Amino acid sequence: MTPGAHPECPLDCVTHGRGAGGVRRYVAAIASAVAFAAGLLLACGALGRIRPFAGAEQMERKFSYFASHLDDFDTLFFGSSRVRMGIDPRQFDAATAAAGVPTKSFNFGIDAMCPPQDSFVAERIFALHPTRLKTVFIEITRLPVGFAPPGDQPVYWRDGTRTALKLRMIFDAERLGLRHARHFSFRLARRRIVIAFSEWPLVSSTLTQFLERTANLGRGSLLLAGLDASIPPPPPDPLEVATGFHHMLNEPGRGAARRLLLFDKNLAAVKKHPARPVPLNGPEEDNLLTILTCVRRSGARPVLVIMPQPDEAYYPRDVRAAPILDFSSPYLWPDLYLRDERLDHAHLNAAGARRFSQTLAECWAPLQKTHPHETK
Repeated sequence: MTPGAHPECPLDCVTHGRGAGGVRRYVAAIASAVAFAAGLLLACGALGRIRPFAGAEQMERKFSYFASHLDDFDTLFFGSSRVRMGIDPRQFDAATAAAGVPTKSFNFGIDAMCPPQDSFVAERIFALHPTRLKTVFIEITRLPVGFAPPGDQPVYWRDGTRTALKLRMIFDAERLGLRHARHFSFRLARRRIVIAFSEWPLVSSTLTQFLERTANLGRGSLLLAGLDASIPPPPPDPLEVATGFHHMLNEPGRGAARRLLLFDKNLAAVKKHPARPVPLNGPEEDNLLTILTCVRRSGARPVLVIMPQPDEAYYPRDVRAAPILDFSSPYLWPDLYLRDERLDHAHLNAAGARRFSQTLAECWAPLQKTHPHETK
């Protein structure tokens, strides 16, 4: 018997009944997918709020301590490991007190913190509304696009804004040697295509880390590891907990000598051919402007610092952006380039940090006396 032959089962009812059931199944499938996606986003957001800096113990420890002592500090040092190992708040505070402008400072230097990670960290710090802060020293630094710190790089800062900045840094026209190309040419187009393919590994890793951060991949295991009492974390250095400063001593042996070879080589080159100031490129300038805006909105005064390192000195294109203390010249600051006070090419040891902290305070104190309330 064919469908619809039975008087109680017409063809139209069979056809329309199946069609309605199919639509309901499609709607149910779409609703389930939307509910799953919404639940996933909520779970990811909750995990991100529970431990926003999961996988970055140094960052977690410093942020937690600073957040619980907001009213204790009026001066902040912000930068990479050069700041973390190179500025001793105790020495700086003693020198400023002797100069008649007492301070209470904290070192917020984080290993391998370069653009655009630093702008993400700055936004989180100043979202705490540290109203007592008066001065923030900001290290001017630049990220070689292919730079990859040793070990697993935390992805907590790879949000959409920082991912877009990183992609702009990768394809920056000045970096790729295309800054002066104003007219279209097949040769230029071919070069752009070749560059796009050659930079794909960097683009791929940047996008992958953005997805990992957005989906919180692996965050659950980090949370469980943090709750596992059978694996106690290594005890932190009490000095670094209270001041943020990580003091380093030179270890005797051939390893220390090897670490200083690059310092000797670059110092000799700079003495022979003094390095010229290098302007930040567009994405780096925008990243620095984000940090300066965060500082000024809090009511504090930003001061840019170029750490003592025998290398190129990077400047903002607009040198009026903030006061700049430049210690990059071994001719002007020979005491900051003593071999016995270096840990390696980029870092000072404990003795060098004490000397530099004293020098930094002596340079800043007159500026504070003459312009104590200047924040712009």
